Amino acid sequence: MEQRHNKELLFFYTSY
Repeated sequence: MEQRHNKELLFFYTSY
């Protein structure tokens, strides 16, 4: 599905 987007979101969340 949207794995690449998921990874980007995860990175964003971890950066928070």
